[in-house]
Amino acid sequence: MAFEGLLDDLKDRWAEIPKWQKWIAYVVVLIIAAYVYKMNVIDPINLKIEQLKRQISQKRVKVTRLLAVEKRRNELKKEIDELEAKIAALEIKLPTGNEEVSDIIKSIAKNTGNTEIGLIKRGKEQNKEYYNQIDYTVVMKTRFPNFIAWCESLVKANRIMTFGDMSMVGLTPEKKKMTIEKLFKGKEQKKEKEYYSYKYTVQVNLNLNAYTLKR
Repeated sequence: MAFEGLLDDLKDRWAEIPKWQKWIAYVVVLIIAAYVYKMNVIDPINLKIEQLKRQISQKRVKVTRLLAVEKRRNELKKEIDELEAKIAALEIKLPTGNEEVSDIIKSIAKNTGNTEIGLIKRGKEQNKEYYNQIDYTVVMKTRFPNFIAWCESLVKANRIMTFGDMSMVGLTPEKKKMTIEKLFKGKEQKKEKEYYSYKYTVQVNLNLNAYTLKR
């Protein structure tokens, strides 16, 4: 009953207050309510939003860095692939040591011309620290300019080889005969004529050293 009396008393006093004071009271109450709402609801939400924005900004920076690192990684990978391709292309040009020396010698002689290989003798294989060495004895008939061309081609061959001892012997021209036919007073006459053939002028006795690298 006391509480109801208190309420009635407050109502009576509120009714006696002028309207302009009531409006001031309304405004004050609204301001207080708005302030309380702002402090308890809006500010925590804004604070959380700012925290999330900072997290997003930090993560964007990390993403940018990671993208830059990824881009650089891809560039480096591309450069590595290009270098490996160049290495592979160069390694193909390296002698493997499996090329047959006798085939190389004969092939170069055939391409050089006026060169006849009379002997190719394979020696024993010598085991060294970083390579294996095989000695070859080669005997050929040729002309001096053709022999120089043969040596130049051998140096460029796809096999590591060096020249060892070498000697040359001049060859005697081969004496040959040929038959010449001609007409004399309406009759066909045959006559033999001697001539000298200079197909080969030197015999070369050569030692070659072929190498196989240990990889």
